[in-house]
Amino acid sequence: MKEMKRGWKRAAFLGLFLTLAWNHPVREVWAEETQAIEYQDLEGLVRQGNSEISQMIRSQEDSLADYQEMWDILKWEQLTMEQEARERKDEKIPGAELYESNAQSLKLSARAVTRIMEGMTDKRALRSTEKAAAAKTLAAKSLMSSYYQLQLQAEASQMRAQAAEAAFEGASRQLSLGMVSQGEADQAEDEMRQAQNQAAKVRDQAEQLKRDLLNMLGLADREQAVVIGEIPNPDLQAIDAINFQEDLKHAIGNDPEVLNARHERAPGTSQKKQRARQAAEAEGNAQADFAAAYETLMTARTGYDGAKAVYEGSRMAWESIKRQQQLGLLSRIQWLEGQAAALEARAAWGQASMKLLQAYENYQGLVKGLT
Repeated sequence: MKEMKRGWKRAAFLGLFLTLAWNHPVREVWAEETQAIEYQDLEGLVRQGNSEISQMIRSQEDSLADYQEMWDILKWEQLTMEQEARERKDEKIPGAELYESNAQSLKLSARAVTRIMEGMTDKRALRSTEKAAAAKTLAAKSLMSSYYQLQLQAEASQMRAQAAEAAFEGASRQLSLGMVSQGEADQAEDEMRQAQNQAAKVRDQAEQLKRDLLNMLGLADREQAVVIGEIPNPDLQAIDAINFQEDLKHAIGNDPEVLNARHERAPGTSQKKQRARQAAEAEGNAQADFAAAYETLMTARTGYDGAKAVYEGSRMAWESIKRQQQLGLLSRIQWLEGQAAALEARAAWGQASMKLLQAYENYQGLVKGLT
């Protein structure tokens, strides 16, 4: 009996939660000392916490610092030599030409170092680091989105498990009264176990995704103190305003393989022909990849609309269920199953929303040449 009361309390709480959540995204509540991982902050967190990316950035910064120190020394010595040359000329002391010559050599060396530093900071040199950081950021976003999708599914699965538990309890009582057979009671128990196992599996999968995300961000040691924030809604206006042909031009022009093929050295006629063939092949591959990404995006857009329509229908069904429950017209099992159906519809829409967001970001990554 105590377990049944606890079940009713859980159901009532989730019912209130669901009512409040229809028009509001899920938010997790955390203590002040915890850290929230927000979707829009993932790029910065990757650059700061991911060991591979932070090492690439530090290596580049260290190299630049070394060359800057070299440049500073050369310029200082150049200025010192020029000053000494001027003083020798003013005081008519022999050797001014030697100092001028050394100053000129130092100046040329400093200029060469400047060109090296400029080469290290131009777009092409920075592209590998930026591409690696963008790839890691997309991976982090994918992990976060998958985690959140499974969190939504876990809520629905848990409610299904509660409904199955209630059904088993009812079958057990009916069995003791001779109203159902042992086989029917066993079937109810099997369904309960399956629902419980499914809920536990989804919950464990979500927790594993969270661990993977925190490991990627260098926060694996703070798992208990970190919560995952919200996933933003997709920008439907931006998606619907896409100009495929215009974006295709940018995607091909920014594609790394296309850029490499176009800028490959070709001193001879045969090499130039080979470069042209390689560039044409790279452009064809880039176009095919971009067309596939666009198709995926449009499919996700259609899926989003369908899931939203189902969700809107489930809202009306949920309102009807609440009214019936208030009037005492529903059994406990019907009440729990109604909540489970509502949570499943909400989870499906949330998952479709996140898939659309991911598809759009992957599409934009191709436009910018970062994926």
